Amino acid sequence: SPHWIDEHRILVSDQTCQKAYQLAIEKYVTPESVVVDLGAGSAIHTLFALRAGAKKVYVIESGAAMGMAREIIAQNGFLDRVE
Repeated sequence: SPHWIDEHRILVSDQTCQKAYQLAIEKYVTPESVVVDLGAGSAIHTLFALRAGAKKVYVIESGAAMGMAREIIAQNGFLDRVE
């Protein structure tokens, strides 16, 4: 697998870290929020923001990871709120 997948797998598997991100996003993102997910990887933080009610999320990712992020966002029914 490409190197970035291995790095991303390590980051998202850190449950303590991801829970902290989720709680912070839930605390500060509102229905008026416009969010940028820079280096989105699999878009886990994008999903946190969308589920918290963000009206728009700009996902910035390069190469093959963007295809994966787009697919995950679509499978969760949020393409209408993502650029």
